[in-house]
Amino acid sequence: KGNVRAMFAGNEYYMFIYERFTDVRLVGAPPSSIGKFGGDTDNWMWPRHTGDFSLFRVYTAPDGTPAEYHADNVPLEPRHHLPVSIKGVEEGDFAMILGYPGSTDRYLTSMGIDFKLENELPVRIDIRRQKLDIIEAAMAASTPIRIMYASKQSGIANYWKNFIGMSNALKKHNVADEKRMTEEVFSEWVMQDIDRQQQYGEVMNLFEEAYEGYRSFGSANYIFYEALQAGPALVSIANQFKKLDKLHAEDGRRKEIREEVERLQEYIPKAYRNYSPSVDEQLWEAMMKTYYELTPPHLVPETFREVVNKYDDDFSAFAHEVYNNSIFASEQSLADFLQDPDMEKLRQDLAYVTVRAAYEQSEEVNKQMDVYDEHLSEARKLFIKGLMEMSPDGMFYPDANSTMRFTYGTVGGYQPFDGVHYNYYTTLEGVMEKENPGHHEFVVHPKLVELYQAREYGEYGEDGELVVNFITNNDITGGNSGSGVLDGEGNLIGLAFDGNWEAMSGDILFEENMQRCINMDTRYLLFIIDKFAGATHLIDEMTIVGREVN
Repeated sequence: KGNVRAMFAGNEYYMFIYERFTDVRLVGAPPSSIGKFGGDTDNWMWPRHTGDFSLFRVYTAPDGTPAEYHADNVPLEPRHHLPVSIKGVEEGDFAMILGYPGSTDRYLTSMGIDFKLENELPVRIDIRRQKLDIIEAAMAASTPIRIMYASKQSGIANYWKNFIGMSNALKKHNVADEKRMTEEVFSEWVMQDIDRQQQYGEVMNLFEEAYEGYRSFGSANYIFYEALQAGPALVSIANQFKKLDKLHAEDGRRKEIREEVERLQEYIPKAYRNYSPSVDEQLWEAMMKTYYELTPPHLVPETFREVVNKYDDDFSAFAHEVYNNSIFASEQSLADFLQDPDMEKLRQDLAYVTVRAAYEQSEEVNKQMDVYDEHLSEARKLFIKGLMEMSPDGMFYPDANSTMRFTYGTVGGYQPFDGVHYNYYTTLEGVMEKENPGHHEFVVHPKLVELYQAREYGEYGEDGELVVNFITNNDITGGNSGSGVLDGEGNLIGLAFDGNWEAMSGDILFEENMQRCINMDTRYLLFIIDKFAGATHLIDEMTIVGREVN
């Protein structure tokens, strides 16, 4: 299957050809006390002691071709598989990673950074913190709620912490000033030639117009996304019914209506799978209040304002009414509604009315912002083209866009602060030092404690130590988690899974001396499979290099 993707803001295009295997089965994963050791506290931090991995097996049709799941499918026999190294890594060793980084914005201008620091990051950090306070309090009070909301909490917290780190790093490293220097050099270069002036003379003005236009909307789009679109579950559930509403408003759409009802009936169990009415009601109250108070007044939809006025700005009463009387308040009430959908009842439902008003206003705002999106797109394309023309011998690479990328570097520690140096690896001893039975993020499995006390590391340890994680200066970002880290001979030496706090501005400017990629050492991976889990049969399937020859 071919996939054409734009690079360098549309100055170049590349086609990627993929062979897709869809029958992929889970073989095993460590307990969360290993795979997520350190939780949110250690997220984006070094030193790290996390065994973050999982094992899958790809299956094919008997003839080796891709196929949907079938009992007759067989394990894939690839032309090549990666040998797994237990040689270990040393400071300065070569390391390379091939993976699928999600997105970077390395050509972002100083104006873009200023806008991010003023209009995007603060509001997203604040709203995510509000959601986390509600969810984490509920999780602490109830084990079922903790399990139910673990994934949601993790997703919110992951980039809440990332946004804070990015904000701090952008300021600390004076990234906007560094970008301004590049922009000044670019502008001077443009002014030196009439043809350049005609082609690139308006680039910086287009950037200014775009960001001034965005500022006229305040932070409305980020507020809407964080508070509502990624807020209470009932918001996204209610919004799913807009198509059914539209189809009923048109004549002769019976077949499509029936298909849409069937889709919604299949959707409902998934939507309520990890749903607590009490938690969601608290989120509704807090997020509706935040949306109403932070959105610029002229951008608050009139219907929404009328609902708020009806309850005299009492968002608790507003939420109570929704979660006691809306058809969306429970899985059963919504399932009952779909048995014989009453469109008048839907159109009068408080949750549906409120949600649709907010979504329609957001859609209108985005339409109005289209002109500034076009200015920004045109400016970015010309700016990058101009930079490459200005420095024909310079090293340029396209921003990450979820396509395969290669990065190479070396193993090594770093100095985050004056007088502080971080070593390039951590060991199982550090896991035991962090152990805290009273904190769910730092619980250590008894079997792991037993193996540590006996120093039962087998061939995976060295000099009484078992390495857990190590760091390199490879350039990765979100999406790279799970990417294989290889040595110069093509052997698997680790799995990349995180970045370091001090370089959270790395998606915008790569900090060569500070940015580090956090990896799980393959020796710890094999140790967990073999000694901890006793799944030696899986080790036997692998090609292990670095073993001593007897």
